Amino acid sequence: MNGDIVAQLRELCAGSSTAKKIFESFNSQYERNMTATSVSTLANRTGLNEAQIKEACREFEKLRLGRYIPGRWNSPSRFEWAYKIKDLGAAATGGVNALDEAPLSFDREAEPGAESNHRPVESVHNHSTHTGIITHIFKLRPDFEVTFSLPADLTKIEASRLSRFLTSLPFEGEA
Repeated sequence: MNGDIVAQLRELCAGSSTAKKIFESFNSQYERNMTATSVSTLANRTGLNEAQIKEACREFEKLRLGRYIPGRWNSPSRFEWAYKIKDLGAAATGGVNALDEAPLSFDREAEPGAESNHRPVESVHNHSTHTGIITHIFKLRPDFEVTFSLPADLTKIEASRLSRFLTSLPFEGEA
Protein backbone atom coordinates (compact mmCIF):
# COMPACT_ATOMS: atom_id res chain seq x y z
CA MET A 1 0.00 0.00 0.00
CA ASN A 2 2.87 2.33 0.81
CA GLY A 3 4.21 2.01 -2.73
CA ASP A 4 0.75 2.94 -4.02
CA ILE A 5 0.87 6.17 -2.01
CA VAL A 6 4.30 7.02 -3.42
CA ALA A 7 3.08 6.32 -6.97
CA GLN A 8 -0.03 8.45 -6.41
CA LEU A 9 2.09 11.21 -4.90
CA ARG A 10 4.42 11.25 -7.91
CA GLU A 11 1.44 11.20 -10.28
CA LEU A 12 -0.05 14.18 -8.44
CA CYS A 13 3.23 16.08 -8.69
CA ALA A 14 3.53 15.28 -12.39
CA GLY A 15 0.10 16.82 -13.00
CA SER A 16 0.24 19.67 -10.49
CA SER A 17 3.02 22.24 -10.43
CA THR A 18 1.58 23.50 -7.12
CA ALA A 19 1.93 20.10 -5.42
CA LYS A 20 5.38 19.64 -6.93
CA LYS A 21 6.53 23.03 -5.62
CA ILE A 22 5.22 22.26 -2.12
CA PHE A 23 7.00 18.91 -1.92
CA GLU A 24 10.20 20.34 -3.38
CA SER A 25 10.11 22.98 -0.62
CA PHE A 26 10.09 20.17 1.95
CA ASN A 27 13.45 19.04 0.56
CA SER A 28 15.05 22.46 0.30
CA GLN A 29 13.47 24.72 2.93
CA TYR A 30 12.68 22.54 5.91
CA GLU A 31 15.34 21.24 8.25
CA ARG A 32 12.95 19.41 10.57
CA ASN A 33 9.90 17.27 10.02
CA MET A 34 6.76 19.19 10.89
CA THR A 35 3.54 17.50 11.94
CA ALA A 36 1.53 20.43 10.57
CA THR A 37 2.20 23.36 8.25
CA SER A 38 0.05 26.45 7.97
CA VAL A 39 -1.28 27.52 4.59
CA SER A 40 0.38 30.92 4.99
CA THR A 41 3.79 29.34 5.73
CA LEU A 42 3.52 27.11 2.68
CA ALA A 43 2.52 30.13 0.58
CA ASN A 44 5.50 32.14 1.86
CA ARG A 45 7.99 29.33 1.28
CA THR A 46 6.75 28.42 -2.19
CA GLY A 47 5.69 31.78 -3.61
CA LEU A 48 2.23 30.38 -4.33
CA ASN A 49 -0.99 32.05 -3.23
CA GLU A 50 -3.09 30.69 -0.38
CA ALA A 51 -5.93 29.59 -2.68
CA GLN A 52 -3.50 27.36 -4.60
CA ILE A 53 -2.13 25.92 -1.35
CA LYS A 54 -5.64 25.18 -0.03
CA GLU A 55 -6.58 23.43 -3.27
CA ALA A 56 -3.42 21.33 -3.10
CA CYS A 57 -4.11 20.49 0.56
CA ARG A 58 -7.51 19.13 -0.41
CA GLU A 59 -5.80 16.92 -3.00
CA PHE A 60 -3.30 15.75 -0.37
CA GLU A 61 -6.21 14.85 1.88
CA LYS A 62 -7.76 12.72 -0.88
CA LEU A 63 -4.51 10.75 -1.01
CA ARG A 64 -4.69 10.36 2.79
CA LEU A 65 -1.41 12.19 3.29
CA GLY A 66 -2.99 13.95 6.23
CA ARG A 67 -5.88 16.28 6.84
CA TYR A 68 -6.68 19.86 5.86
CA ILE A 69 -8.03 21.99 8.69
CA PRO A 70 -9.71 25.27 7.70
CA GLY A 71 -8.82 28.22 9.91
CA ARG A 72 -11.24 29.13 12.67
CA TRP A 73 -11.09 32.02 15.11
CA ASN A 74 -7.41 32.49 15.92
CA SER A 75 -6.23 29.22 14.37
CA PRO A 76 -4.79 29.46 10.86
CA SER A 77 -5.74 27.12 8.03
CA ARG A 78 -3.24 24.29 8.07
CA PHE A 79 -2.48 20.77 6.94
CA GLU A 80 -1.67 18.08 9.50
CA TRP A 81 0.60 15.53 7.88
CA ALA A 82 0.19 11.78 8.26
CA TYR A 83 3.81 11.23 7.20
CA LYS A 84 7.09 12.99 7.82
CA ILE A 85 7.25 15.95 5.42
CA LYS A 86 10.92 15.35 4.60
CA ASP A 87 10.00 11.79 3.56
CA LEU A 88 7.09 13.07 1.47
CA GLY A 89 9.38 15.55 -0.26
CA ALA A 90 11.90 12.82 -1.02
CA ALA A 91 9.20 10.41 -2.23
CA ALA A 92 7.55 13.01 -4.45
CA THR A 93 10.84 13.94 -6.12
CA GLY A 94 12.08 10.36 -6.55
CA GLY A 95 14.51 10.27 -3.62
CA VAL A 96 12.82 7.32 -1.89
CA ASN A 97 10.41 4.63 -3.05
CA ALA A 98 8.59 3.97 0.21
CA LEU A 99 7.33 5.87 3.23
CA ASP A 100 7.41 4.88 6.87
CA GLU A 101 4.02 3.87 8.16
CA ALA A 102 1.74 6.82 8.81
CA PRO A 103 2.09 8.08 12.38
CA LEU A 104 -1.47 9.43 12.20
CA SER A 105 -4.40 7.09 12.07
CA PHE A 106 -7.68 8.01 10.49
CA ASP A 107 -10.87 6.34 11.58
CA ARG A 108 -13.26 5.37 8.82
CA GLU A 109 -16.11 7.43 10.25
CA ALA A 110 -15.95 10.66 12.17
CA GLU A 111 -17.70 10.88 15.49
CA PRO A 112 -21.09 12.65 15.27
CA GLY A 113 -20.65 16.41 15.37
CA ALA A 114 -16.86 16.25 14.98
CA GLU A 115 -14.97 17.53 11.96
CA SER A 116 -12.77 14.45 11.97
CA ASN A 117 -11.76 11.61 14.20
CA HIS A 118 -8.12 12.62 14.00
CA ARG A 119 -5.41 11.11 16.18
CA PRO A 120 -2.40 13.36 16.93
CA VAL A 121 1.00 12.11 15.80
CA GLU A 122 2.34 11.69 19.29
CA SER A 123 -0.79 10.16 20.77
CA VAL A 124 -1.37 6.54 21.64
CA HIS A 125 -4.82 5.50 22.80
CA ASN A 126 -5.68 2.87 25.33
CA HIS A 127 -9.44 2.56 25.33
CA SER A 128 -11.29 1.50 28.41
CA THR A 129 -14.77 1.13 26.98
CA HIS A 130 -16.45 0.02 30.19
CA THR A 131 -15.21 3.11 32.08
CA GLY A 132 -15.54 5.65 29.26
CA ILE A 133 -11.91 6.76 29.65
CA ILE A 134 -9.22 7.03 26.99
CA THR A 135 -5.57 7.24 28.05
CA HIS A 136 -3.38 9.37 25.77
CA ILE A 137 0.41 9.22 25.90
CA PHE A 138 2.06 12.35 24.50
CA LYS A 139 5.82 12.45 23.85
CA LEU A 140 6.61 15.99 25.02
CA ARG A 141 10.38 15.59 24.69
CA PRO A 142 12.58 12.73 23.50
CA ASP A 143 13.06 11.72 27.13
CA PHE A 144 9.70 12.71 28.61
CA GLU A 145 6.15 11.44 28.08
CA VAL A 146 2.94 12.89 29.49
CA THR A 147 -0.04 10.64 30.15
CA PHE A 148 -3.59 11.98 30.09
CA SER A 149 -6.68 10.01 31.07
CA LEU A 150 -9.65 11.80 29.57
CA PRO A 151 -13.33 10.99 29.15
CA ALA A 152 -14.15 9.24 25.89
CA ASP A 153 -16.86 11.85 25.28
CA LEU A 154 -14.54 14.86 25.82
CA THR A 155 -16.23 17.97 24.39
CA LYS A 156 -14.57 20.80 22.47
CA ILE A 157 -15.32 23.13 25.39
CA GLU A 158 -13.59 20.79 27.82
CA ALA A 159 -10.62 20.41 25.48
CA SER A 160 -10.40 24.19 25.21
CA ARG A 161 -10.45 24.53 29.01
CA LEU A 162 -7.69 21.94 29.30
CA SER A 163 -5.67 23.75 26.65
CA ARG A 164 -5.97 27.05 28.51
CA PHE A 165 -4.92 25.33 31.72
CA LEU A 166 -1.82 23.85 30.06
CA THR A 167 -0.77 27.23 28.64
CA SER A 168 -0.87 28.67 32.16
CA LEU A 169 1.71 26.16 33.47
CA PRO A 170 5.10 27.28 32.04
CA PHE A 171 7.25 29.16 34.53
CA GLU A 172 9.78 30.57 32.07
CA GLY A 173 10.25 34.31 32.35
CA GLU A 174 8.61 34.51 35.79
CA ALA A 175 10.64 36.16 38.57
